[in-house]
Amino acid sequence: MRPSTNHLPKNSQLVVICVNLKLQVYGQGTHPSQIMSRSMTEQEKCGEASLRISWTLAKHMKPFTDADIVKECMLAAGNVLFENRKDVVETIRRIPLSASTNSRNTHVLAEENHCDVKRQLKNADYYALSIDESCDITDKAQLVIFVRYLDKLRDTFVEELLVILPLIGRTRGEDMINTVMDYFDKDDLDLKKLLSVTTDGAPAMVGAKKGLVHLLRTNAKCNENLISYHCIIHQTVLCCKLNPNFESIMQEVIKIINFLRAKSSLKHRELKIFLDEVDAQYDDLLLHNNVRWLSKGCVLQRFFAILEDLKTFLFNSDQILTNAYLTFLNDKENLASIAFLSDIFKHINDLNVKLQGKGKLVWELLTKVKSFSRKLDLFNNDLDNERLHFPNLKKIIRSDNEIDVGQYKTFIKDLKSEFKNRFVDFKKIENVVEILSNIYSLHPDGEWSNEAKNVFGSNKATLQMEIIDFQENTVLKSHKNTAVSCEDFWVKFVCGNRYSELKKIALKLLTLFGSTYTCEAAFSKMNFIKNKFRGRLTEEHLQDLMRIACTNFSPNFGQIVQGKKCHFSH
Repeated sequence: MRPSTNHLPKNSQLVVICVNLKLQVYGQGTHPSQIMSRSMTEQEKCGEASLRISWTLAKHMKPFTDADIVKECMLAAGNVLFENRKDVVETIRRIPLSASTNSRNTHVLAEENHCDVKRQLKNADYYALSIDESCDITDKAQLVIFVRYLDKLRDTFVEELLVILPLIGRTRGEDMINTVMDYFDKDDLDLKKLLSVTTDGAPAMVGAKKGLVHLLRTNAKCNENLISYHCIIHQTVLCCKLNPNFESIMQEVIKIINFLRAKSSLKHRELKIFLDEVDAQYDDLLLHNNVRWLSKGCVLQRFFAILEDLKTFLFNSDQILTNAYLTFLNDKENLASIAFLSDIFKHINDLNVKLQGKGKLVWELLTKVKSFSRKLDLFNNDLDNERLHFPNLKKIIRSDNEIDVGQYKTFIKDLKSEFKNRFVDFKKIENVVEILSNIYSLHPDGEWSNEAKNVFGSNKATLQMEIIDFQENTVLKSHKNTAVSCEDFWVKFVCGNRYSELKKIALKLLTLFGSTYTCEAAFSKMNFIKNKFRGRLTEEHLQDLMRIACTNFSPNFGQIVQGKKCHFSH
């Protein structure tokens, strides 16, 4: 009895076809292992394409489901653009871009970014933190922490989002310190290297006994000489508080704006139509938001720019309430006050904009604040003269005796006093920061050396000797004139062995955060990502999207693909 078999007979047509195909493949010099290799390479290419698309979507803070739309667009374009569209479309179809795949890709990329930051942070000599807290759309408090340090591989200073920590329940200093310490312990980050912390100055942050900074400073795992700074931008905003008289003027302006813009949709539509008909400078008013740094100045400038048109619109309105508003706006004293406030807050907003931005150095911020403080003296004198810096006020006041400018001068003097009394924490380093901007004018025995000793624990004697050598080094002077930036000069051209104390001080000053601008910018991104349509976004997904949206790094996509299993889309 012959044994049973599942093999086809040797003379079968299917066997003949298979043998011929095998001969064709071997005839081209292609080994079966190369066929498998090519298949895997195609999968990796599709995997890398998927990662790159996920990265781009996350950078633009788009929902995970948008990946399906991107694929649909690519398929539509592929059908039109390419002659061999069948192959192109088939390749595009293979790219895995479902919502779940996109979320996994985003997590992988965000983790890669976080690992890079931690790796560089552990290699850094010291680092600084910028910390702020705000609520997302679901009223959950989120503690945002940015880190600044010298990346020794790239020889450049880096500002990166370190972590977003959700605060469960209350947001006291004790709650924050527990959450922060848990994170640093979990990720094995050395708090002894923490040089400074910059906050918004809230009591929970800077409280004398229970503030986050104090609790960090007294923690055994942390640097006991931790330096604390109150954000320069926040302090400039706090300087600009209105006195009771100007506050009442501002409130009346806000009432008029709310009456025209917010009380009735019909009234708002009528206003916009009217402003369009009379060809006004602006087609609408701005609503005031006391939290926004620039809001007051922008609201006042636009209000004054279309003031005459607003008076005409109010005059043509039938409501009784408009009579009171018109009486207020026709009063010369009130008009002059509105004009003055719009002018002075224009200057304050200009300062605020100059202070904003990523990567701003402490000495740059302090220089701008000092410059504005000097300008206040100029403004004060200008009120009695040509009023060159008060164009709106100049339009209202036609003669010297028409309006008493004494109250305006008092406001500027009070503003000057506020600028003088604030920034106390930064005044401790106002001389030593000259190392970065004007080192050749420093005297070896100047106050800067005492500040370096008191704030950073430097060796005063060594510093004095090194700065003399530095100032006489003509090669360094030429490098300083040609260096791309202050950071570039100190990192690349100044020898750490020859000027050890001096370079250490410079690098520490370059590490400091002068403001919490990066945190504020991150909150804007957080509100865009976790909006009313994505309120159920998990903490993990929010963290991933924020890491990618805020980073300056670009991942090595090829390396990531090689470390994961890649599959075609089914």
